[in-house]
Amino acid sequence: MRIAIIGAGPSGLCAAKEIRQSNPAANVTVFESESRLGGTFARCHAHLTMVNNPMLVSFSDFPAAWTLPALKMWSAQEYVDYLERYAQKNGIEHLITFNSQILKARLSDGIWRLVIRQGSRESRLDFDYLVVCAGSNYMPSCPEIPGHTDFDGEIVHASSVKNPALFKGRRVLLMGLGETGSDLSELIAEHSAATHLSIRRGPGYLIPRYHDTRPTDLDTSRLYHSLPSGIDATRLGWLLRCKRRIERNRLRSPHDRAVQRRADELNHEWAETRSLGPFRRASTKSCGFIHAELKGRVRLHPAVTRLEKSAACFSDGSRCEVDVVIACTGYKQAFPFFDQALQGRLVSSNRLYNYMFLPGLHDKLAFVGYVRPAVGTVPALTELQSRLLARFLQGELVLPPADEMHAAIQVQQQMAKTQFPADFERVGHLVDYYGLLKSLATQLGVMPRQWTLLVCAPRVWFKVNFSFLCPAAFRLNGPGHTYAQACSALKAMPTMPVSILAIEGLTYLICAGLSRLGFRQFRMR
Repeated sequence: MRIAIIGAGPSGLCAAKEIRQSNPAANVTVFESESRLGGTFARCHAHLTMVNNPMLVSFSDFPAAWTLPALKMWSAQEYVDYLERYAQKNGIEHLITFNSQILKARLSDGIWRLVIRQGSRESRLDFDYLVVCAGSNYMPSCPEIPGHTDFDGEIVHASSVKNPALFKGRRVLLMGLGETGSDLSELIAEHSAATHLSIRRGPGYLIPRYHDTRPTDLDTSRLYHSLPSGIDATRLGWLLRCKRRIERNRLRSPHDRAVQRRADELNHEWAETRSLGPFRRASTKSCGFIHAELKGRVRLHPAVTRLEKSAACFSDGSRCEVDVVIACTGYKQAFPFFDQALQGRLVSSNRLYNYMFLPGLHDKLAFVGYVRPAVGTVPALTELQSRLLARFLQGELVLPPADEMHAAIQVQQQMAKTQFPADFERVGHLVDYYGLLKSLATQLGVMPRQWTLLVCAPRVWFKVNFSFLCPAAFRLNGPGHTYAQACSALKAMPTMPVSILAIEGLTYLICAGLSRLGFRQFRMR
């Protein structure tokens, strides 16, 4: 079978590795438009820092080497270095064709006809199956601001900002607050004459990268992720608020306390964020802009209403003089190489079965990595999607017929609408992290066997349930398991403070009991 993979970022590399590992005879070609692997992380600005710890962004069968207490988030370059080692270790570097842009992908008589541009040369190749791993950060989304034609300054998208030092002495306005807007505002503020940050609506739930020197995502467990998504709005919400209060009281640094206090203020200020909580909003896992704001280097503004010759006007009637506008407004999910008919069916990944398969075309086409977890990380989901795809292509796993896929997609969409009422239409690839992990792992048969672990490996069982949700847990059993390596990785993981564990355990037990009694709002994930 001839298989084409578009994109050599984390998703494309993992898909290639899993497919080749499952079927060494498969003819796999990975097309990458850049001159090096890494995808978004190879293209971003040099100072980008990951928002999850190395164990969560590394693949389960190739865990990162890390130690406590000096565990730090990787930079983009460190992650690219890791991906290069992953490709070398699994012998997939030779499968990648760099500087290759897919211009057209047409399905004709069961064969994908690809038109590929390499420099000034175009070529045509045929493949039996197509895997799209170009990611959701493919086409920058830059809104048209009223008055932009009158503006004498520069308007750019955040994706083109590589060196914050180039804004030295300039007055900069950043529009949008996700991780990119937060990070760039802090970096640019070190050089600019003035830095302004416009926030059209709530930024999502603000979560700092670190509590002191400890990555924040270390303080979540399987029990925490299993809790009902709407628990913040129930009477049991006070238990999680106690958990967060304990986390804040553990902060030793006065600066970190001030940052967390400001994040709490903003989370409370935006009504949607306050009412929905971290499970039900897209999260911004960076408080860089708060660091800069506390130093007086960044000023917050509401939505931009229009641009003037040398100024920006805001919805509260205020204005400020600016030289540069940077749109930190995300990306469009786009597949320009497909024909219009197929593009019309791919409005968002929540219309795909398992966020992967298009009903009726699943035997010819798959998408890997088109997910954004509200709380969690993409590589863990990507890896399970890749493992599932590899088993499907090998004939070891049968997908349901198209009508059952459509029914499952409708359920999938309704659950997403219920869980993410504020973000469903805006972020079409937003997913419930643990819910999708559990669903994919169950289909693959790799969910940890709780009773077996409790009896045979109680220490591992404890780490699976009471430490952060490590991808190695899905290598303990089932197809593709690496039991010894997974156990070693899990045993090395840190556990949470006893007080936090106690609250999470108590909340879990109460919710599980109420769910068994028939209270649907306490149904476990």
